[in-house]
Amino acid sequence: LQTATPAVQYSDLLTSYGKFYIGTDNKVHNYWFNNETWAENPLSNTMPLANSVSGLVMDRSATMHLYYIGQDFNIYQCTSASGSWPVSPISGISGFVAPRNDSRLTISFPQGDAFPKIFYAAIDNKIHYIEWNGSIWTTGTFCATSLNPVLAGSDITADNTGKVFYLNSTNKVVCQTSNSEIIINSFITKLKSNIIVNNIN
Repeated sequence: LQTATPAVQYSDLLTSYGKFYIGTDNKVHNYWFNNETWAENPLSNTMPLANSVSGLVMDRSATMHLYYIGQDFNIYQCTSASGSWPVSPISGISGFVAPRNDSRLTISFPQGDAFPKIFYAAIDNKIHYIEWNGSIWTTGTFCATSLNPVLAGSDITADNTGKVFYLNSTNKVVCQTSNSEIIINSFITKLKSNIIVNNIN
């Protein structure tokens, strides 16, 4: 079991379960248990190679989908289909801005499980997204007015309420929505100061 990035875990009624991961060969692998045996294999020997930094994210659809950033900086979708895993780019859409070479993916479901929204750090140093609206993929800058570039190698986390968290270029935590942002470290520092002043008074 050779892995370059953290794994994505899955299960199916406790009879079949395992992990997906990007191997040191830069392919997406499946390490899985079915009944009484373990097996390991790449999803496809011909799939575009992954940028291992990106990691994997998985959606919540009935048909399992995995997403990763390729070495060509497209974002790819792997789809479970009767024992095979066809791979296709989802980033060939108008307005797509390529991810940085150190960007990691994260996924959230603010509109529900059927509508995955994938976030990444783009070459303009802002958070961008690709989102499934039920019929097509759309893309854009998450917070166009952002003044906080993403720190090199920063993790990105998104919740289902429409917030994204990351480290900015001064190593502070930023909480971002589609139209605003706040530096959490500064907020916490001010909050602690107010508590101290109030206690003294």
